[in-house]
Amino acid sequence: MNKILTLLAAFIAVTGIAFAETMLTESLSVGGFIDMSYSDGDNGKESTSGIDQVEVDFTFNNGGPVSGQLDVEYENGLEGLNLEEAYINYAFADGGILTVGRFETMLLQDATEPTGLYQYSNAYDFYGVNFNQALYDVKDQGIKYSSGGWAIALIDNGDSKIGDGDNPAVGDGDYAYEIGYTGKLSDTVTGFIGARITENDIAHFDGDIYNVYLTYEEGPWVIGGEYLTTENSTSGNDIFIKSASFEPLSNAPAQFDATPDVTDDPLTDIDFNSVDTNLFSLFANYSYSEKNSVTVRYSDMSGDAKANDNKTYDVDATKLTFAHNSALSHDLALILEYSMQDSNHTKDEDIFAVELLYAF
Repeated sequence: MNKILTLLAAFIAVTGIAFAETMLTESLSVGGFIDMSYSDGDNGKESTSGIDQVEVDFTFNNGGPVSGQLDVEYENGLEGLNLEEAYINYAFADGGILTVGRFETMLLQDATEPTGLYQYSNAYDFYGVNFNQALYDVKDQGIKYSSGGWAIALIDNGDSKIGDGDNPAVGDGDYAYEIGYTGKLSDTVTGFIGARITENDIAHFDGDIYNVYLTYEEGPWVIGGEYLTTENSTSGNDIFIKSASFEPLSNAPAQFDATPDVTDDPLTDIDFNSVDTNLFSLFANYSYSEKNSVTVRYSDMSGDAKANDNKTYDVDATKLTFAHNSALSHDLALILEYSMQDSNHTKDEDIFAVELLYAF
């Protein structure tokens, strides 16, 4: 399969591309990608360049009811190699699938990998605080059953960022469950509704997410919209808001950080016991040729953060993104992106990024 033609075909498929896999044996195949980028912005933001992520995925399938997948990645900012997914599937005769092991969340309209995105950045990446990636990086371990568009998962997420903030002081003892449904509303519209409910038995730190999105596909157009609401996220929880990049304006805190650094600045010494947020996005992608596509996207975050001193601080940010995606060869894509970010708690910020994505 031509890998980048698959990428281009993804411009009319919101689930993104599935890069080609190379058969190593009759039951083992391998695929992956190399993602590199350069980005620069204003307001004193330093430019960055280099390898963002390298991933190699191994798929096992001997033609029977049992199959498996093992994904190993290098991601910038993490030490060494990281085991992203490792699970076994058992396919029942009635079409249901039982998954056991380490797997990703079923929530969010954005794809989990750069090979499935229409642009460089995620929808909810505000001022360097990436809600999408934080949720993808939870790396749940548990059991999931899916059938007919429905899926439900019971997760032992002792290392989850939702339940304990990946904070050793909080400890394990938390669990979560996800439930979701994906279905066709018409020939051109697909919908998803789902939720993630988290309970921590030891520290009683709960963090729930409710998610719904719609995707419209017709000819060269893909149009989508999404809404998420988060409730009762708590101290030690860095998924929802951890904005060390936000600089204070008037009485706004310098960072919404559950475990802030100790400094002499009282604005940075805020310990939040709950953060409730609403996230919303709209995007439109248009393929104007077999090798080129343009995307415009608007995303928004709003909510409030309650501190241990009983004060409440507003949380807000918006981003407008323009992107162009094109194929340079059969296995290399070039993505150009320009985004404008705004918040009442910091200065406006514009970012330009160039991404090269090689699939194998």
